[in-house]
Amino acid sequence: MKNTDRVDTELFESSHYLGKPADFNDKIIGRRLNLLHQVKGFSGSNLHCIEIGCGNGASTVQLSHDFESIKGLEYFQGHEKSFNELKVKFNAENCEFIPFNIE
Repeated sequence: MKNTDRVDTELFESSHYLGKPADFNDKIIGRRLNLLHQVKGFSGSNLHCIEIGCGNGASTVQLSHDFESIKGLEYFQGHEKSFNELKVKFNAENCEFIPFNIE
């Protein structure tokens, strides 16, 4: 069995895996944020952050209040609408979604 056999085919564009949009309540989001907050000097109101593969922005938006600005790079432009909705909902004006193919 290939890895792609276990994942919904709608999460692929050609052979590129788009990822499953995260939810704020997903354990992985909370764990990721907890780990980052444990790293001394990781964040600060004078620092800027780039998240590569930000998806729908669930982590990016939550991290926005820890930085002067944060940019989320994402291959799949279909996540931009959700990203912007989260940005407004959580008053994260210093966030920006940037469609970008990191490959």
